[in-house]
Amino acid sequence: MSKLLLLLVGLLSASLSCAASLQIEPKHANFGSAISASRVHQTYVISNTGPRPVALREWKAISGQGSVVGLPATLAAGESKEFAVELDLPGKLGESGFRYALFTDEADVERYRFTLSGFVYSLIAPESPSVDFGSAPVLPETQRELAFSAREDRPLKLVEVVQAPDWLKIEIEQATAKLRIIKTATLGLKSGVIRISTNLPQQPFVEIKARAFVGGALESSLYAVGFKPTEIGETVTTSMNIRYRGKTSLDKLKVELPPGWTSSRSKCTEAATDGRACVQVTVNRKIEEAGQVSGELRFRMPDDAELSIPFGLIGLATGQNVRELLVNEDAAQTRPEPIDISALPRRESTVTESQAAQAAVVPAPAEKVSRSRGSGPVHLKWTARNDGSLYGYMIYRSADRAGPFRRVNARPIPAMAGNPTEPSKYTFTDEDVEPGKTYYYYIDSLSKSGTQMRLSPVLSKSVTG
Repeated sequence: MSKLLLLLVGLLSASLSCAASLQIEPKHANFGSAISASRVHQTYVISNTGPRPVALREWKAISGQGSVVGLPATLAAGESKEFAVELDLPGKLGESGFRYALFTDEADVERYRFTLSGFVYSLIAPESPSVDFGSAPVLPETQRELAFSAREDRPLKLVEVVQAPDWLKIEIEQATAKLRIIKTATLGLKSGVIRISTNLPQQPFVEIKARAFVGGALESSLYAVGFKPTEIGETVTTSMNIRYRGKTSLDKLKVELPPGWTSSRSKCTEAATDGRACVQVTVNRKIEEAGQVSGELRFRMPDDAELSIPFGLIGLATGQNVRELLVNEDAAQTRPEPIDISALPRRESTVTESQAAQAAVVPAPAEKVSRSRGSGPVHLKWTARNDGSLYGYMIYRSADRAGPFRRVNARPIPAMAGNPTEPSKYTFTDEDVEPGKTYYYYIDSLSKSGTQMRLSPVLSKSVTG
């Protein structure tokens, strides 16, 4: 009996020694709602519940954004300390999630994971600006313009270009950005993000996504190559027709590939109808390790033209799941942990057929929009149907019907998303009013993707006393 008892105690001790010692609270933090490009500061508490000290070796932003500050180097047994995540929100709007991992000296614990999530919205229109030069090839020196406006009473002004891809020249004038493809841009598919500072302290930056097919003397039947996930030891291959319009012989075409790639040439299966010279180039690469790889395949004619074709591939260990590789970024992690980015109490973990049908319904215009009469404060009331696809509402006010209108609610008013057969009822009180003045209001809806749209007409209210 005593031997059995000792064996049970030994097994219990062994299981305790293998258990994770640290706890992070909250494990899934939520910053609520915040303006795009603003800074978020979220505090966490890390506690050592184990019997021995734990050294905190490093942390990693799995999503690639944010910094961990104030993390202690060591936690003694029973000790708890605060640390924080500081994050300059990126341009992506709507529900956003950011993942982090903490690594320690514990031999039996791979990592500790924690997340930060919330809703990001914009004060500047268009909310998710992008400039697409079109699906057809365009020549260098092609230009596009994009004009912005602010949903604030302060006029928007673009201040300085702080980030831009090397194939674009950006000029700004007041609230307009002018994009021009530079004369020396390499040919092929181009994409990138432009970041411009603004005069709005609440939203100090705007981001523009840009995309173009740059064409010229060299053209390809493919402008980007995405290989299907391939296991280690296998080979990926693709062929493309390279056509050339110029005086030099296409025999002088140089194919410049990243290490590990090989190429071969053959005649094009289809002759160009416009008489251009054509050669078919086949590229190959043997997958030697797991992970994501991206880069460019370059084709060059001496002193004439250069064509760049981006590629992407995923190498898989034998039997490895694609989602596992993308989510966990680590081939050794075999059981991916789901990332909770909802943080909204009303959100369901599963979507029923009725909920899916509701999500497909566009919210109806506001019904029975009214305002209080007589003395202040001003009370706005409205009802709305099918608001399950909305995040919330924004209220704007002006002393003149023609504007400018200023946002009066610091954060979006959350949508109720109640019973779909009954309208949701809302009210908003504006106490910052003066007797003898007339105020004008309107209501905007804010979708879960971050798009803002007018929901109500302009309402007036004269405060009598």
